[in-house]
Amino acid sequence: MTRALPLILIVSAAALLRSVHLGYSHFQGDEVTALFPPDADFAEFLLRQQKGPGQFLVTRMMHGLVGGYDELMTRVPFTVASVAGVALVAAFVRSHWGPQVALLAAALMASCGLILAFGRIVQYQAFAMLLILATAWSAFTFAREGEIKWLYAAAATLGVGLLFHYDPVTFVPTFCLLVGIRLWRSTHRLRLTAHLVGAALLTIAITATFFLPYVLQPGFAQVTEYLRERVAGGGTVTDTFRSVRELLALYLPPFYFTIVGPAGVAGVIGLLRRGDLASHALLVWFASTFSFYMLLGGDPRSHVYTIFIPGLIITAYGLFQAIELADRARVGTAVRFAVWTVLMAFGWAAWMMFVDHRVEHPWYAKSLFGYRLPNLEDGKIQGVFGFPYQRGLDSVGDLFDRGELAGTFESNERVPMANYYVHSRRGDPADYYVYVRRPLSLERNMPSDVKEHYVWLRQIVVDGRTTIDLYKRVP
Repeated sequence: MTRALPLILIVSAAALLRSVHLGYSHFQGDEVTALFPPDADFAEFLLRQQKGPGQFLVTRMMHGLVGGYDELMTRVPFTVASVAGVALVAAFVRSHWGPQVALLAAALMASCGLILAFGRIVQYQAFAMLLILATAWSAFTFAREGEIKWLYAAAATLGVGLLFHYDPVTFVPTFCLLVGIRLWRSTHRLRLTAHLVGAALLTIAITATFFLPYVLQPGFAQVTEYLRERVAGGGTVTDTFRSVRELLALYLPPFYFTIVGPAGVAGVIGLLRRGDLASHALLVWFASTFSFYMLLGGDPRSHVYTIFIPGLIITAYGLFQAIELADRARVGTAVRFAVWTVLMAFGWAAWMMFVDHRVEHPWYAKSLFGYRLPNLEDGKIQGVFGFPYQRGLDSVGDLFDRGELAGTFESNERVPMANYYVHSRRGDPADYYVYVRRPLSLERNMPSDVKEHYVWLRQIVVDGRTTIDLYKRVP
């Protein structure tokens, strides 16, 4: 129990960062589109989406259990998956690089803003991360031990992961490398080849349950265009790096890469010197995923979380190397204290950015350690989810429900969000205009038609902040 206490504390911290005030925010953007409509035709709805059915099946299950969609309860399975991912990365890393690296990797995963943000929303990423890690653990263990059960476990978790999203494909090159080396080293190649074929068929069978009819439907052309834009959208590598840098500046504290960058470089050097298959495969995993999303001129946005999974493990090994070097110089206690102090600072920063909503980062200007965080007060950055966001849209819906407002509406907020919370029909021209201050849509300009033909009606106030102005059309 005493030996397990550090990991218990880290996983508990991860759970707190992902669960406190979990129901505060509105369903944000793509969260609304992840909610399975209770009256929709099951197969028809799933086949119209741009990704696998995983997240929709989870929300459909929660609707059945809770009797509706509630911001808190609907997010719980995704939060649990995210916390489980922290525990799983510790187990995976421990089995290949030792307990100290495992604790460091778990702490980095627990406190990384980009990772924990997806544990606070109804989106596939938390499950995709968990299943990528499960696939990696199984594949790495198979390559080391040669037990066939690990091969089939990796094939199964990869197949299930692909039912949530395409992102687990980024691990496939590493998977192929691991099984290829195992096959080359095997003295029973014919028997192992048969199992490799069986494992491949298992992955295909799992994914085919959905994707076989999916690729045959007419709308699949739109899906391929969506994927092409994310991976190789015709931009430049410079454009990709700039957009990712701007996005990550919102998710991570200002000093993050000052620490993680050098530690990551040290980790690469240390793993190369270590020279074992697992270490080299980890570097291949990072390099192939990084190349896939960052070097083809695409628009990956938050999909770069797939780079962080192997990247944070490499960083953890670099921090471990620094502690080991300090131990030899007899300053290990001081360096160990400094490393864990920095990791706790990461956690505190994540709390202030994602949990604390007295000032909602990044929608309002907020300072951290005396530094003014990048925000969206003036700029426009796409792909922003998981931050505190409460505008009182449900209060507008209540006004329509009570009959205090009657008629059609229009809004500058994202269409799926506004439609979900404002219980009325769209109109052109609309009877009411719902102007959201600092909207998720980032559309701040008041339409000229509203300025000319509408009069101000009332405000919606949340926690002392005016968040919505309601306007009524005049004859």
